[in-house]
Amino acid sequence: MNKTERQMLQEHINMMVENIVDEEFLAEKGKKKKNKKSTKNDSAKKNETDKEKRERQKKSKNSKNAARRARVIKWLKDPSVNCAEIMRKLWKPTKKKEDAARSFFYKCRDGALNDSGVAYSFSEGDINRLYAIKNNLI
Repeated sequence: MNKTERQMLQEHINMMVENIVDEEFLAEKGKKKKNKKSTKNDSAKKNETDKEKRERQKKSKNSKNAARRARVIKWLKDPSVNCAEIMRKLWKPTKKKEDAARSFFYKCRDGALNDSGVAYSFSEGDINRLYAIKNNLI
């Protein structure tokens, strides 16, 4: 891994951390709003333990995220998709870093392995933005 790829990876990691923090903030804000509203199913929900509830939500979220990730990766592997343009929309790299960003993008798309044997992959935030780009929301 050369210096520019390492730098792009560090920037990608920093962006992932920012996305996670933003998602946690929005989730916490949403929880507060939901706590204020009462629902008819409160008694049924009270019977469910917190652990069961977390497990159920985790499974549901994981399956949705996995399905979304699979759809986005399948779309990116379509030969008619201009991945270089998608990469520019996603990360907006400078001209100087564009080659390294494009290389990193293709590694993430293909799930290539790095020197440590860990597969490159898009963050959940990247997948969500790619999904929005795919559906012309951005």
